Amino acid sequence: MKRVLIIGSGDAGVILANHLDTREFDVTIVDKSELHYYQPWFLYVAFKGSRRKIWKPNAD
Repeated sequence: MKRVLIIGSGDAGVILANHLDTREFDVTIVDKSELHYYQPWFLYVAFKGSRRKIWKPNAD
């Protein structure tokens, strides 16, 4: 199994991690933040959407 280290849990890092086959790659993502923010949802929060939907913990 190949090991992959992705620096940054922004959109590009998360998309890359999701596209890698977990049967072939052991993926680790490192980021300075403990939370990943789903930026497109910010618009909905501005219009009284739920803030809980915009973030998820980076660690599992």
